[in-house]
Amino acid sequence: MGTIRQLATEIEAGLRAAHPTLRKTVRAKLALAVGAILEAQTPNTVELANLLPLETERQDMREQWLRRLLKNPLLSS
Repeated sequence: MGTIRQLATEIEAGLRAAHPTLRKTVRAKLALAVGAILEAQTPNTVELANLLPLETERQDMREQWLRRLLKNPLLSS
């Protein structure tokens, strides 16, 4: 298991405790994104997309995945 996946597992457990009503899919995706941010230590979405452990054919698909997650209205505070 990669470092980002390990971080995401711990982050997801924390999110589950802090926000029990948050959707499971949003919680898992957010945990992956936060794990990538912690690993990369940069807010640059292109660099973050490179680190995401997603099974996609192309880099631009990972960038699109991240952009869609960040635009999700369920994440607004």
